[in-house]
Amino acid sequence: MDGVDNVMTGAINPSEQGAVAELRNRYLQLLKKSLTFRLWREQIGVVNQWRRSRWINQTVRLIVGLLQRRDFILAKRYPEESALNGTFWPLYAHTMVGWKRLTNLQECIEEVLSNGVEGDLLEAGVWRGGCAIFMKGVLASYGDSRRRVFLADSFAGLPPPMVSKNPADTGDRLHEVSYLAVTEEEVRDNFRRYGLLDDRIVFIRGYFEETLPSAPVEKLAVLRADGDM
Repeated sequence: MDGVDNVMTGAINPSEQGAVAELRNRYLQLLKKSLTFRLWREQIGVVNQWRRSRWINQTVRLIVGLLQRRDFILAKRYPEESALNGTFWPLYAHTMVGWKRLTNLQECIEEVLSNGVEGDLLEAGVWRGGCAIFMKGVLASYGDSRRRVFLADSFAGLPPPMVSKNPADTGDRLHEVSYLAVTEEEVRDNFRRYGLLDDRIVFIRGYFEETLPSAPVEKLAVLRADGDM
C-alpha cells in the first residue's frame, strides 16, 4: 500500500491531491470507454448463432461459415445501451461485461485500497482480458505496484459440457465457438496495448478445477468469477 499512500498523502498538498484525483478519474473513465468500445458511436457485435431455435442456428452457422471462408464477418449494430449493460458479443471491445460491471469492479477495488484490505486480484474467465486490464489500470492509477493480478483461463475456449454432472448443459455447443477462444498471447498483447503488462500480471492456464486448487495465490482482496459450463 506504500504506492497508494504516496499518491494519496505523500508530498502532495491538498490542491494537488484534487488535481491528481481528477486526472485519475479521467484516465479510468477513458480506460473504461476504450475497453468497452464506447469511444465510438456504433456498437458492432458478432451474430450469436448459438442462442436461437435449432433451424435458425443451422441456417446462421451455414451463412457464417460461407462468409468466414471469404474473410467476411456476420455482424449487426446494437444500441449503446448494450455496451452499458454488456448484453451482446462485441466485435472490437476487449471486454463484453459492459460499462456498469466495470464501474462496479472499480468500486470494489477502490474500497479495497481505501480500507487497506490485503491481497491480490484474480479474474477467473478473462476472454480478451478487458476486466483484468482494468483491474491493473485501477491499481496503477492509485500507484499500487505491489499487488498482483491473476488471470485464470483455459485460453482455448470453453470445455465441452459434462451432461452427467450438469444436465442443464445438454446440447450446449459453445465449446465449438472460436470467438470465445482467446489465446494467452493475444491477451498479453492487449495488456501491452494499454501499457499495463508487467511482472505483476500472472497467467494461470487451464480449466479452473485443474489449476485453481494449486494456483500460487496466497491471499485475495478481489475475486471476479466469470466461468461458464
